[in-house]
Amino acid sequence: MALPSGCVASVVSEWFCYRVTVLLDCWDVFCHASRKAMQQIMEEFGVAQGNTFPIELGLSDVKIKRVVVDRLGDYHLYASCTARSTCCSRCGKPITKSHGHCKESVIEHLPILDRRVFIHVQWSRFVCIDCDNKTTSLRPNWVNTTGQMTVAYENFVLKCLINSTAKDVAEKLRSTEDIVEGIVERRIA
Repeated sequence: MALPSGCVASVVSEWFCYRVTVLLDCWDVFCHASRKAMQQIMEEFGVAQGNTFPIELGLSDVKIKRVVVDRLGDYHLYASCTARSTCCSRCGKPITKSHGHCKESVIEHLPILDRRVFIHVQWSRFVCIDCDNKTTSLRPNWVNTTGQMTVAYENFVLKCLINSTAKDVAEKLRSTEDIVEGIVERRIA
């Protein structure tokens, strides 16, 4: 229902709408100025924007393409292989002739902020001309012998075992007792 012009209620309504519009404009200006000031402070102290920060993973021959957080809060790092060569598994000579990629490997790495970290990568394959075109897949020195976890993760599990049982460590790391015992057998025995 429209109010007649000149009516006190109409004047109050217009005045109120004007004041709300002015307040909202002021709020937008304030928020923009606050965001800009906060960005300057973050840049001054070297803090990355968007609640992110760089972290050195210590992984050679890979480039992280994207990071996904699953429903359990675990990080999945999807990477591409950057290696240009490897050594032949038969003769030991360096080989550089590319022969595609392997199927995707999923490698568990050190936890970050108490969340599990998995690296998804397709390793490059290379062909050795000296060995009747035998193919060899890249295996960086930071991947363990099973290819399912990093050497750093195995070391971390071994440190967790100090004054703990395999069952306790498996529960803390959301893993299995068999995996923990497998690490002990490979590294200690």
